[in-house]
Amino acid sequence: MNLFDAEKDYYSVLGVAQACELSTIKAAFRKLAKQYHPDVSDHPLATSRFQEVSEAYEVLSRHRQAYDSAVQSLAQAAQRAQHQRHQGQHHTPSYQYSRPHRSAQFDHWTPQAGRGRDRNMVYPLTLKYAFRLLREGSFLVPSLNTRLPFDSSALNNKEFRFLGKGFPGLFGGPAGDYVVSFKLTHHAPFKIRGGDLYMLIKVPRRLWETGGEMYYDTPSGLFKVNITKQVKEGSYIRFKHKGLPADRHQPGGHLYAKVTLE
Repeated sequence: MNLFDAEKDYYSVLGVAQACELSTIKAAFRKLAKQYHPDVSDHPLATSRFQEVSEAYEVLSRHRQAYDSAVQSLAQAAQRAQHQRHQGQHHTPSYQYSRPHRSAQFDHWTPQAGRGRDRNMVYPLTLKYAFRLLREGSFLVPSLNTRLPFDSSALNNKEFRFLGKGFPGLFGGPAGDYVVSFKLTHHAPFKIRGGDLYMLIKVPRRLWETGGEMYYDTPSGLFKVNITKQVKEGSYIRFKHKGLPADRHQPGGHLYAKVTLE
């Protein structure tokens, strides 16, 4: 499966030079992600810009060598095509060719139409951003300027296919499809089971003995835990409706926090 679109200039998206170091790419991504993150930015195109920046960073940080090679191959193919067009101005190309010891009836070649390749795009998502998309119920595909319905199935390797939006076909053949999928990144310390979230909370033993409050950041926001001796080590504290938002596939989940003393 193709993890990038070689026709896109990911270096320009991040505003870096092609020969730059990986550290430069990381710094540019952090700056742009902070600027356009949908949770903090008021920019009208924040969501689409954040997706473009995330896509570019994903490709250049994980698949840079393959991407650079694909871009170079495209450039070489374009140069060959230009050269052939230039030659065509001076002579008329023919599809006739000779094969030794064959009669003329077999010497005519007819190009066969072929289906174009699919464009496969994997969008990385933080868990907090996935929560937001679940509540909104849709995701904007920047390259197509089209929204697709977003639900919990998107977090389970579902592919969304846009027919005929991929690479063009050969010799008049049909175009391929544009295939979108999603990958959760940076979702520690949470584990997803169905619609529920599970996490581990570490409680200082002294606080457990004296009692007090602790605060934890979750995809649903900051929540408070009251610590007393009634909270047993290894037990789970349930926070209602703090799991994945409800959709047509499943009801809203809960958050379960397992207590461990340290």
